[in-house]
Amino acid sequence: MQQPPPILLAADSQQAVLLLQRAFQKAGIRNPLRVVQDADEAIAYMTGIGKYADRAEYPFPAFLLLGVPTTEGFRVLCSIRANGDLFCT
Repeated sequence: MQQPPPILLAADSQQAVLLLQRAFQKAGIRNPLRVVQDADEAIAYMTGIGKYADRAEYPFPAFLLLGVPTTEGFRVLCSIRANGDLFCT
């Protein structure tokens, strides 16, 4: 059985990560949770650059959760929007 695509969480708070992990577990969400620490890492993961280039190891996420400051979140969203290829993956 193939594993479902991951959910990418960009969060600057370890407490937020732990709470979300617990909520996903209680809700029975089977998608693995991939966590990045900031906007730069989220952009790198989404665009598949640097260490995230290997999509076998870092598959494209089913969706993205942003738990970073608003300006950082907007930067991630603008980067995704500027890269039209991300909408077709």
